[in-house]
Amino acid sequence: MLEKINKKFEETGCDAIHGNLLYMDEETMTHPQRKWITKSTNIRTGNITAHPTLYVSKEAYKKLGLYNLKYKIAADYDFMVRLLTNKDIKLEYINEYLIYMRNGGTSSDGLKGYKKSLKDSYNVLKDNHIKFPAFISLLRIIKTLWQMVTAKFVKIEERK
Repeated sequence: MLEKINKKFEETGCDAIHGNLLYMDEETMTHPQRKWITKSTNIRTGNITAHPTLYVSKEAYKKLGLYNLKYKIAADYDFMVRLLTNKDIKLEYINEYLIYMRNGGTSSDGLKGYKKSLKDSYNVLKDNHIKFPAFISLLRIIKTLWQMVTAKFVKIEERK
């Protein structure tokens, strides 16, 4: 997979690359829990890249800066918002599952973790001067629920 990613960087001269993500069950990694496919990105509609699939060039980090650690849960979201709103950054997409990962973590640790994540994400949008942060947060919740529903229909062949 890294060869494909490196080739895409070389061919396109892009600053960052992203692809598809499949969250799997924590126990066996055999049952899809959430299917994240974002061919086109648009913060205002809740369509952002799946952070674990994001490969970023050193030059892009120089343009954007590093993660803002004031966001305890959403530092990655803040980085992606800055990346997606910067017109000098060229982002490319690979329509493949680049990452299979276990479900879990602070932001998906039940209702309490999800509430913390939403609050941090709302502040990211507000601090980055994105209009209608509450509405965008609602769209993200709907998108997440849709990803969970559609994951149940991922065929085994798609995961290879």
